[in-house]
Amino acid sequence: MVAPPLNRALYARGRKGEPPASAIAAAQLGTGPVTSGTSHGTDRKLDRWADWLVRGRDRGATEVQVRRVHRSLARVRDRILREARLRPGERVVDLGAGTGLLALEARKRVKGSGGVVAVDGSADALSECRRQAEPAADVAPLACVGGDALHIPLASQSVDVVMTRSVLIYLADKQAGVRELYRVLKPRGRVSIFEPINEVSEQVRNRVRASGFYDGLQPEWGEIQNYYEARKEDWWGTLVGWDERELIGWFEAAGFARVKVSYELITGLRVRKPKKTDIAAGIRGRPNPNTPSYEEVAREVLGDRADDYLERYAQFLLNGEGPRSASASVYLVANR
Repeated sequence: MVAPPLNRALYARGRKGEPPASAIAAAQLGTGPVTSGTSHGTDRKLDRWADWLVRGRDRGATEVQVRRVHRSLARVRDRILREARLRPGERVVDLGAGTGLLALEARKRVKGSGGVVAVDGSADALSECRRQAEPAADVAPLACVGGDALHIPLASQSVDVVMTRSVLIYLADKQAGVRELYRVLKPRGRVSIFEPINEVSEQVRNRVRASGFYDGLQPEWGEIQNYYEARKEDWWGTLVGWDERELIGWFEAAGFARVKVSYELITGLRVRKPKKTDIAAGIRGRPNPNTPSYEEVAREVLGDRADDYLERYAQFLLNGEGPRSASASVYLVANR
């Protein structure tokens, strides 16, 4: 028996000229532009990384879901900053700053006597970071500098603290990236980072796929998976294949001392009573800047069959049949 279809509007393309719910929510939160895929107050298209930060990550999400994501990001930000032990007068680098999650808060902690440098390869993201850095009493000046994590555009031994959130995960040569962190830090300088350990969830997903769990969604599910597999290296090759043990080894090999890792593992993850809005966000949201959404891939692969398949897939998830998963991440601090 075929389950009744969900409201197709859950994953249909937005009407022309209409900003997505995520952009509306971002505007209300003061976290991003109000126009879909464009920079703040203009019609200029954003680059890939900035577009994901201000739009793609929350694609298809409701206001409530966007707020939930931002609360989660704030918790990660606060933990990174707390572990960094920032002091007034210090010079701090937010590497891979994006729109300024760490940098904007760090300005308040190192005060007017300190300095914060936001480094990112996305000019559009730095533009948004700069826009949000409003003048205030006794906060550090902010310098937004274009550059990448393998060639940080700063002098050797020039900063007190480097902070990152989910940056090494995107580097093909992570050891080289860690050596760059070491290079720019002053003697006794500190690093405070957060990285997801995607290898854990990837192994769970592989076991579920091999179990035949999705056989009821064939052949379309298999066609989509084949499309993903053919592009795996480009889309998430750097995100998997390593864990916290390799991460610690890279820091020790670079010369860091007192490497401390806090590892968090959550198993048995499953939404017991999934909502249509949660399913829609999962189907329409882009998991990272390099990878399109499940909806976008389905439309590319299946063409005219996509709508019917997405209804079946969403109903499958709505019935609570989704598999259990797992999530792992680490906070790492170390001294030069």
